[in-house]
Amino acid sequence: MWQQGMYVMSAFSVALSKAFGGKKSHAKYPDQPLLMKAQATIDEENATEEEKQAERDRLLMRLQLMQATFEANKDLRGKQE
Repeated sequence: MWQQGMYVMSAFSVALSKAFGGKKSHAKYPDQPLLMKAQATIDEENATEEEKQAERDRLLMRLQLMQATFEANKDLRGKQE
């Protein structure tokens, strides 16, 4: 709960900074919870080369699936027009 509170406080401070500072504000909303970032760093440091390669392969497959889906939808949209 403490870490969740830190995340909410950070997000709230960005909202206030944007509200009062306008375009001069350089505050950025946190992209992920603090614990997730720390855990991802630890996991990456402890991963073996085989695990890293397996993760890269999974990412490649997801990207190829996204590309195939995009192209299929593109073809469908072209036929509807």
